[in-house]
Amino acid sequence: MFSFRCLVPATIAAVALTSPAFAADKIPLGLVAPTSGSVALDGQQQVAGANFAVDEFNKAGGLGGKQVELFVEDGECKPASSTAAAEKLITRNEVVALAAAFCSSATKAVQPIAEKYQVPVVNGISSDPSLTDPLRPWFFRTKIHNVTRGKYYAKFIAEDIKLKKLAAIAVDDDFGRSAVTAFTPVLKQYGAEFALVRYFKHGEVNFISLLNAAKETGADGLFLVGEAQDGALIMKQYYQLGLKLPVVALGSFNTPQFFDAAGSAAEGVYNAEVWGEGVDNAAAKQFVSAWQEKNKGYPGLYALSGYVELRTLLEAMKKAGSTNRTKLKEALEGLSWDSPIGTIKFDAKHQALTLMFVTRNEGGKGVVVATFDTSKD
Repeated sequence: MFSFRCLVPATIAAVALTSPAFAADKIPLGLVAPTSGSVALDGQQQVAGANFAVDEFNKAGGLGGKQVELFVEDGECKPASSTAAAEKLITRNEVVALAAAFCSSATKAVQPIAEKYQVPVVNGISSDPSLTDPLRPWFFRTKIHNVTRGKYYAKFIAEDIKLKKLAAIAVDDDFGRSAVTAFTPVLKQYGAEFALVRYFKHGEVNFISLLNAAKETGADGLFLVGEAQDGALIMKQYYQLGLKLPVVALGSFNTPQFFDAAGSAAEGVYNAEVWGEGVDNAAAKQFVSAWQEKNKGYPGLYALSGYVELRTLLEAMKKAGSTNRTKLKEALEGLSWDSPIGTIKFDAKHQALTLMFVTRNEGGKGVVVATFDTSKD
């Protein structure tokens, strides 16, 4: 497991074991992200987005003249590694709050650590509904979960794309399994179904047997749940087999990392997420413009997610006027700020309801084809 210390705007540097927890004039925040392993491409973007948010905050003067220092630990998208990472950030680096973790199973493992130490945790990526039901008092999620996504996207799949018999190939973790569970009843409501459900492990490289099984069902569409590295391999093998089914997906299937890895095999894939090319609200335009002043290309989903996670913590810190953990928790509970994905405001279970975009990949871009405001329900 790799460890990073991010002093913004400085580049990432390793933390020496003899380093003090934090300087007296710094405010320590923590991030648990998968910077190695099968979702490292996405996790590294999460770190980049988080750094960008902290850099903005520090350039604007920080809090009471103090700058924020971001400590990053590699959770590898694994429960045990993410738990160890969170505990290290809290006990060694003495962070006042965390963003964690990425994969739903890893995030679920971190939640008891937050409760144990009473440290606020914000998550903007994990989508297993059980993370915010029941309420975990120290946990806040800016990302809509799979039940909410299913309500809108499953209807879109059945009524707009007009798919009725889908073969599902999903990652075998809380993200993939909760997606299939959440979408099944909504698809049925609109006269559609999963004719096949198969799961794969993170890091698998051969998907031929799964794709052949999907082909043999006579399905009229393929439902994929996963991230950029696995998804790119699936789509390349999909084309090798000569499959021509419409592909509807959940995960990082509309990100620059997916386009780079999949090449032309990314074309035509639908995806439902909180971000896509061409999101045009005022906060999104401001974020994209600022990002492109410093970085090449359009910010992808997980750069955006890392930004929103950290920016939410920073907005709460400004609201509280304090780094006291209890005051930060209370500030998060009463927070409302206009983010690139809509207003971040937490309900009684600490779940935010934001915008959701259905995108279709066209010429290396995930172009928005439908927008849903989930906060209006």
